[in-house]
Amino acid sequence: MTPEDLAFEQVEPLIAASAIADWHFFLPADHSPAQPSSQPYRIFEPRWCEVILLWLGRADVEEEKKEQFIEALVNFEDGCGEFYQYQAYFLAAAGMGEFKSCSLADEIVQQIVKWGFGAFNAEKQEWQTVLDPLENRARETLLATDRVRVIQALGNLLQQPQCPEDTHRLVAECLGEIDPGNAEAIATFVQRLRETEDEDLCREVAECLGKIDPGNLQAITALARLLRDTEDEHIRRKIAESLGKVDPGNKEAIAVLLQFLQDSEERFTRIMAAKGLGEIALGNTEAIAALVQFLKDTEDRFTGRMAARNLQKIGQGNPEAIASLVQLLTDSEDEYTRWLAANSLEEIDPGNPQAIATLVQLLAETEDEQICWQVAYRLGEIDPGNAQAIAALAQLLTDAKDEEICCDLAYSLLTIDPGNSQAIAALAQLLKDTEDEEIRWDMPVSLGKIAQGNAEAIATLVQLLKDSEEEEVCCSVAYSLGKIDPGNAEAIAALFQLLKDTDDEDTRFQVARTLGEIITTNQQRQSVVSALPPYLSDETYENNSDLFKNCYQVLWDIAQNLPYPDFYRAWHQV
Repeated sequence: MTPEDLAFEQVEPLIAASAIADWHFFLPADHSPAQPSSQPYRIFEPRWCEVILLWLGRADVEEEKKEQFIEALVNFEDGCGEFYQYQAYFLAAAGMGEFKSCSLADEIVQQIVKWGFGAFNAEKQEWQTVLDPLENRARETLLATDRVRVIQALGNLLQQPQCPEDTHRLVAECLGEIDPGNAEAIATFVQRLRETEDEDLCREVAECLGKIDPGNLQAITALARLLRDTEDEHIRRKIAESLGKVDPGNKEAIAVLLQFLQDSEERFTRIMAAKGLGEIALGNTEAIAALVQFLKDTEDRFTGRMAARNLQKIGQGNPEAIASLVQLLTDSEDEYTRWLAANSLEEIDPGNPQAIATLVQLLAETEDEQICWQVAYRLGEIDPGNAQAIAALAQLLTDAKDEEICCDLAYSLLTIDPGNSQAIAALAQLLKDTEDEEIRWDMPVSLGKIAQGNAEAIATLVQLLKDSEEEEVCCSVAYSLGKIDPGNAEAIAALFQLLKDTDDEDTRFQVARTLGEIITTNQQRQSVVSALPPYLSDETYENNSDLFKNCYQVLWDIAQNLPYPDFYRAWHQV
């Protein structure tokens, strides 16, 4: 950090912006894509963004100087993959919100819209889009630039006949978000409703219309009509969910989902009806009663669990839901039903003594291993360090013979008792012994999520990394090690070696993604930048587009954090 930066950090952004006379303070005058300046590139430092925008909004700065600055941003060349060129352009676009009279404003907004939603290529006669990171950043920028120009540009895009259906809908949604109640966006969706005969598309369009114009009568009417006219169960259920979102608490939609939950003979339909009620029937007494009754009656454990989960969503703090679950605890003789009821009661009414007492009793009495496991895990969640829960899971882990069950029990034990040595040892042994490829990959990843900073887990993974001869396992272990111990040098070194040695494109893809997630220092970021450019070739894109896109995403993310000169040197390996 320069002395000037230190001085400006001590004052408010507005004061800092008022003290800066020349825009070259933000972008060095001697910049060249062939030789970056030794001066700071503050345009790429997030902490300077507010100051830059305030500077552009100053009335006492000549418009000519502002024009020069915006032009320099728009025409910036980085000489290293264009990652920083895009950043400079997005900053110029954000500046349009403060400097609306800029002569380049229309051109800039049009370019951002093109990146955000694509454009029609007349030569190839197709709609073309850009890579996801650029597209997503462009759409975010539209919310921060000149609102009037964006509304106009999006409105024009809606009129283009070549615009694909999905893109057309996204544009209208974006327009509705930027300008809630926008008549053109609403009219677009209303017209789509009138024209389409596709029931699924009609439902999606009506739901979009409800988002940008909550309570829109035409959207509600269209969905209600579909609900009455459609006989297909799957479509009716989805329509009911959409209607409940557009018109929260809609009785007709709730009634349809309740009917599916109670009468359908298809397991999937019942599960999805329960899920739908969880989304649209908050506090509805009929829905609460139906889900409680369903818990009592169903013999399908998975479906019952889904009903319980959605009861928790709609019955939060509801006295009737609490009373019904307490009654179910008293009446039911089925252990699994009592576990579901106690679990739901604890979620709806945290700390409920009857819920906790029931779980403790079940843990002491049950001979069903699955129930014991689930009860112990839940007790450990609501009462961290609960000795009975830890002991029960530890015993189950000791007795387990099936690899997958052993794996799940160890995860559960580590979740309620972080650093549990028995669980870590069990996972390490299992990883050495198993021939199950899914376990080999999933186990280290899961361990990385639940053993953050644990010295024993780190040591175990380091040893596994040294011992492993399989690329897939090595990659998985390195990923987990990086998650448990961010920036772990051995994990990063192993991944770099794997990137150099492997001939498998899928492994390269995974290594690139993993490196992007676990590196923490600028030195590590520079090492990644030096390693990945060979995979951004046209040949890679044609033969393995996933590898290309993943490497691009990693480099895009690094460019948001690494100073431009450091990225440039790493890119060119100088």
